[in-house]
Amino acid sequence: MVALVVGQLAGRGRQRLIALRASRDQTQLLLRYAEQLSTATDSASAAKVGVDTLVQCFEVPVIFIETAESASEVRVVYALPDAERLDMAAKQAAVWSWQHQKPSGQGTQTLSQQAWRLLPLAVQGEKVGMLALKLSASPKALKHERESLIDTLVRQLSMALERTRLVAELNTTRVSEENERLRSALLSSVSHDLRTPLSSIIGATSSLIELKPQLSEDDQRELLDGILSESERLNRYIQNLLDMTRLGHGTLKIERDWVSFDDVINSALKRLGQSLKHVVVRKQWPTTLPLLYVHPALVEQALVNVLDNAQRFATRR
Repeated sequence: MVALVVGQLAGRGRQRLIALRASRDQTQLLLRYAEQLSTATDSASAAKVGVDTLVQCFEVPVIFIETAESASEVRVVYALPDAERLDMAAKQAAVWSWQHQKPSGQGTQTLSQQAWRLLPLAVQGEKVGMLALKLSASPKALKHERESLIDTLVRQLSMALERTRLVAELNTTRVSEENERLRSALLSSVSHDLRTPLSSIIGATSSLIELKPQLSEDDQRELLDGILSESERLNRYIQNLLDMTRLGHGTLKIERDWVSFDDVINSALKRLGQSLKHVVVRKQWPTTLPLLYVHPALVEQALVNVLDNAQRFATRR
């Protein structure tokens, strides 16, 4: 009788020890899972963490589905193993779960003959995805504790997906607002920069038309030089606008090439032409400069803009 009692106590102690170890392992798993989800930056990363953890826990194939509006529109984002796919019956069950936002498939009251269990993911009625677990591949039935673990993992994944979605929407809104501010500032700046040469061209042209008999040849030549200079300046502004538009729409390709710094500077000075006749330009840099691997036209345009601003302020002084 002593041996029987001691054996029973030892058996109970062993069962408790096994339960404590399982509880400890599950707690550590949930901590790692929560940490990995917290560092996920997008929905694809969060989905990968969720699928990998479920496969590790239950040793069955798992698929993350982004949407399932119809059987032909079941979009699989991540599957483990990679070659695992849903059959037509499982796709139909996925569509039903997506539309009704209720689990279906094996172990549920709906379409229970399926090999897969479909678990829709939603937060406050907002659909964020769906998980498919091939429970028929499990060698043993799921106990109540394992079902609870599935629910916990699914809830955490749903919240992580909702967080990444909100962050993405916030970033999109922030970028849109920033683009709108930049667009307003650009339009304000461009409207001023375009009006200035246009006003000069209109003023010089009207003087030539109305006062030509009273103007000497030198005065007429000066007005014509001013018209030419302001026209070139206006052309540069328009070219800048076109380049910025092409860059914004991704149609301007950044094709780099090896060029000499001297060639870029001389080309920019040549483009400015008459604009620099009232200022003195001193060029000073080491003769040992290496070749530059840049987009020549864009760098030249940047230098033209800088030199044009410099000569305008230098002339005013």
